[in-house]
Amino acid sequence: MTGAGWAPDDHVRGLLLSPPPLLVDASVALAPVTGPTFTGLLALLLGVGWAARARRVVPLLLPAMVLTANLVSHLLKRLIGRERPPVEEWLIDVGNHALPSGHATATAAFAMALTLLLWPRGGWWRAPVVAAWGLSLVVGLSRLVLHVHWASDVLAGWLVGAAVALITYFAALKLILR
Repeated sequence: MTGAGWAPDDHVRGLLLSPPPLLVDASVALAPVTGPTFTGLLALLLGVGWAARARRVVPLLLPAMVLTANLVSHLLKRLIGRERPPVEEWLIDVGNHALPSGHATATAAFAMALTLLLWPRGGWWRAPVVAAWGLSLVVGLSRLVLHVHWASDVLAGWLVGAAVALITYFAALKLILR
């Protein structure tokens, strides 16, 4: 069975048909704490806490970017309606459609938000940015290990998450700086 008729989807799927048990266990453990809902709530808590402590509105862009990306991902899933890999291969239960991966979208949006908000500060502020991008990469790969996404779903999720975060950031800055 072919994902979208895209050879890389089938190639990656073939490489991961029998992942090592430790990799499966780690992927299963990551799934509930890296999804769109959890990532959105984490961004909301961090953004509100940071804004209250700093007495600035800019940290609220963190949840704005992640929650907007999550909404766009959800809408795209409904519009595109792409089916997931065969259900008999899934290593966890999932719902809704495949494209884009919600986990990849949320974690890429979170990483891009941290990049925009923290990277310019330099120094140790860059460590959480690097960690967030690393986590997004691991989460995307875990969705492939669990056989619940095609590689192109994950790639699209990373692109959608990063792009929506960028657009949200610059649109919000334009409104704030009016």
